[in-house]
Amino acid sequence: MKKPFILIISILLLCALSATLTVGCFDQKEPVDKTPESYKITTEKTDVFKDYYTVSTDKSLTTSGKTVTVTVDAWDFLKVDKVFANDAACTEGEDGKYTFTMPEEDVTVRVEFEINIIPEGENGLKWADYEQLTTEADLSRSIEVDFGSEPILNSVYANPEGYSTMYYAKVYSTNQDVIPDEAVRRIEPIVGSNGAYAIGAWISFDITKVNAGKTVLVFIDTDNDRIITAELNVVK
Repeated sequence: MKKPFILIISILLLCALSATLTVGCFDQKEPVDKTPESYKITTEKTDVFKDYYTVSTDKSLTTSGKTVTVTVDAWDFLKVDKVFANDAACTEGEDGKYTFTMPEEDVTVRVEFEINIIPEGENGLKWADYEQLTTEADLSRSIEVDFGSEPILNSVYANPEGYSTMYYAKVYSTNQDVIPDEAVRRIEPIVGSNGAYAIGAWISFDITKVNAGKTVLVFIDTDNDRIITAELNVVK
């Protein structure tokens, strides 16, 4: 007589178990990764004046939507024109700082510069014939720089052509189409009574590599952290 009752109880238990399993199947969800993806920030220095400025960011890895601060520290002759995060221009702030909002991709930060003209005599450096350089600069002859009251240590090395050129003096052209780096043949020291120091220099060029046009010539005295510039009108 008890078997029908036991059978009913068993059926009810099976139904309850089946319902529990069904609900369990519907409640199961795929796991969701809620950790936001981070993207890399790097800086690029391909400018000819890469040795005379630094660019840094306050983050090297961050998520999209975050604000990133870029700091540029450059020598006086370099004026920041624009700072880019990939192809997007950054927002200019104060004290050499720029910001951008991190996109959903890795970012490379680069800087574009203009040249601040540094007048001769301001820091003791002087071109021997500045007026001629700025009107019609004939680079078939050397350009002379006077070091004023702060001579440069007379230390030279042999360049690839075998010419002696100064360690502590650098020359750059802002227009590489007019005066490319390889056209600067040598920076020859002009030695005073004390042979240990140079009181000036002759800058000579390979005229076969020079083209007519306008450029800014930058002379850097790395021994005394001084700069002088000249807006050249090169003729051939």
